[in-house]
Amino acid sequence: MFKKNRNQLQELIKSKKKNFVTQKLTENISKPRKLWKTLKTLGLPNKNGPSTKVVLGTNEKVSLDNKENAEKFKNFYENLASNLVNKLPTPTKKYGK
Repeated sequence: MFKKNRNQLQELIKSKKKNFVTQKLTENISKPRKLWKTLKTLGLPNKNGPSTKVVLGTNEKVSLDNKENAEKFKNFYENLASNLVNKLPTPTKKYGK
């Protein structure tokens, strides 16, 4: 019963946050100054302040370095197609070659 109620509460919080953000953005869509102010309060980084930190973890190692994280993203997307092709089952020669 506790888990069920906790999950319901988490879903309620998530939906309320989503509705709040949506409402704030639609209210200020025609007012650029207020729109950017709202975006900054919601966590959008500005060019004068600190950049957002993306945390990536691979092989039980956590990285906060932007260059290292960019390299991890680059490697992932470079190898994505070949990794997916390698996971395909071997083709049957049912239709010729």
